[in-house]
Amino acid sequence: MASTEDLLQRLLRHATSILGAQIDEFYAADLPPSEKLRQALENHAVTIMDHLNLVSVYLQEYQNLPPGRLEEALAVRKHYEQVLMQILQDGIASGDFRPVNVKMAVFGLLGMLNWTHQWFSPDGELSSRDVAGILADLALYGLVSRDRFPTD
Repeated sequence: MASTEDLLQRLLRHATSILGAQIDEFYAADLPPSEKLRQALENHAVTIMDHLNLVSVYLQEYQNLPPGRLEEALAVRKHYEQVLMQILQDGIASGDFRPVNVKMAVFGLLGMLNWTHQWFSPDGELSSRDVAGILADLALYGLVSRDRFPTD
């Protein structure tokens, strides 16, 4: 019979594989950084909202793993974060994004998306795809009216 630790490890491994499954594909796609970021953010949000229970366990319990298994889970998470940071760095270099603290931007974006497990309801008026699109749009454009952005 599997121990509680083994069950937790399997749940967490499944959660990280679901969340991280496509991040390298988004980065490798022949798209502008802004579109790579939009797709990555929407995928992240939809994945969380379509797997609420699994992601909730991951977000609340991963730190309870023993050291070796925790290092494995954190390595997957770090890779995911680093790919997102690279997308932002590429976007800054290309002029798609304004210069920002890339690490803080990624942590802020992931915090916004990860928190959906606390408030999203599959029975609500918006689908996970609708919410993901709204949040990705908010991440890319903020709250300032688009007609206020300077044009090149």
